[in-house]
Amino acid sequence: MGVFHIQHTGVARFQYSSFKKHTVLKIPELLLQRKIAAILTAYDDLIETNKRCIALLEKMAEELYREWFGRMRFPGHQNTKFVKGVPEGWEFDRINTLVDFLSGYSFKSDTYVTGGRFGIVTIKNVHDGTFIPDCSDSVDEVPSNMKRHCVLTKGDILLSLTGNVGRVCRVYGTNGLLNQRVAKLNPLRENSGCYIYCFFRQPSLLTFSEMIATGAAQQNLSPVKLGNQKTVIPPSELLQQFESNVRPLFEQSSLLLELNLTLTKTRDLLIPRLISGKLSVEDLDIQFPPSMQDASAEPAVAHA
Repeated sequence: MGVFHIQHTGVARFQYSSFKKHTVLKIPELLLQRKIAAILTAYDDLIETNKRCIALLEKMAEELYREWFGRMRFPGHQNTKFVKGVPEGWEFDRINTLVDFLSGYSFKSDTYVTGGRFGIVTIKNVHDGTFIPDCSDSVDEVPSNMKRHCVLTKGDILLSLTGNVGRVCRVYGTNGLLNQRVAKLNPLRENSGCYIYCFFRQPSLLTFSEMIATGAAQQNLSPVKLGNQKTVIPPSELLQQFESNVRPLFEQSSLLLELNLTLTKTRDLLIPRLISGKLSVEDLDIQFPPSMQDASAEPAVAHA
């Protein structure tokens, strides 16, 4: 075991007991350490605040969907006639009359490059209600025979078809290309994108997708089989009303997600520059956050 001896001179002397050797590490003075921590904490606090806002926006959209289409308390429900629990004027039809399931492209691993211009979006990027913009594989060129819908844009709705099937998320970020075993949900009815997303986010539909999936080692969900299932579909006027109410929530959520992506990248770039001293904070008058106001001015001894 070793011991770090933190000195006021900005030098850390590390003694490894087995060999009785000393390694001298340069570290910032305590005040500089606190200034660096304050800068990074400001980034972390803003990211967390944005995450809470995103969760609240998503919850508001989810609750409105449940109120209108789960509890059937949609605008005008008091004057609507219900027949066997279904409002008059609503359709009972297949899911594939509501949405198209567009398949991803079959990329070849020998075309992958490190740090390519386009990230390949796979099932790893599709979590339940959360899109992961960081892609493990990338390419420099869009395949010439790839269909246009595989070039993803902000707000596209994705559905996982393999492994953890039935997970749905909305795309944000740029330069993503859709891989196979992930479906892009293309609304077939005007002003129905927000309804489609909320519809596929229902826990009951996720459970149903898992039930109809096949495969022993790994589940596989058939878009054809899911699309042939019947559901109750609201009239176009109600879909448009829902879209008008919910779209601003999702647009604000997407903006905050993209902001957090930028904040995270900026923070990660700052860390080595601040610690190494390439970016000096010595002359900056920094306001310490409340969590750091009572921090002790005396250095501690850290045990490695």
